Amino acid sequence: MLLPILAALGLSGMLLFEKQQTLAEMGRVDAASGLITETSALVHELQRERGTSGIYLGSKGGQMADVLRDQQGRTDARLAAFTTTLAGFDAISFGKGLVTGLAVSRQGLARLGEIRTSIGQLTTPAGESFAYYTATIGDLLNTVGQTRSATREPDVAREVSAYLEFMNAKEAAGQERAVGGLGFAAGRFEPNGLRRLLALGVEQETYLEYSPVPPRRNRSDFFAKPLPENP
Repeated sequence: MLLPILAALGLSGMLLFEKQQTLAEMGRVDAASGLITETSALVHELQRERGTSGIYLGSKGGQMADVLRDQQGRTDARLAAFTTTLAGFDAISFGKGLVTGLAVSRQGLARLGEIRTSIGQLTTPAGESFAYYTATIGDLLNTVGQTRSATREPDVAREVSAYLEFMNAKEAAGQERAVGGLGFAAGRFEPNGLRRLLALGVEQETYLEYSPVPPRRNRSDFFAKPLPENP
């Protein structure tokens, strides 16, 4: 009689442990989803600020001054939300890669005020402004990749991978707009700028091949569809 009871207790313990593991992983997925959402929103505003800053610098302060000021306010709002999310986020549970990635992102974001001041004073070359925003955005996108690597659920990891490819394609498009805006504001394109502009178009297509976006001929319908609401 004792052996069946012990076996039942052992099985119950195993099932309880598995349930606890499942609940813990669900919590990790939920936390990762929140971080990815806030990271994506911050990246979007930094991309807009990069493009607006480029036009402002390219025009020697003659264009986009008010738009740039408004955009900086929108970026600040998303940065505050991102910072709040990080305050309650257990990065250690996702591994050293994400901890390091978030530390690097924070270092880049800490320089935002300094960069803005030099942009406002027209003391930063447009190329340096572009490089700062692009590197900072790249660091933030890297944290999404680290989140994917630390996810234990294969289906979730695949979804994050597809979303990351889409974010990378969007970043290539953002760089394309920034390079183009700078050239038009300056009234001319440097040879390197033109080459970069052409290369960015190819980059977008490469990333989109691995994202959930359909082939080019079907993309207008894809982007026109609203996102499904959460149940």
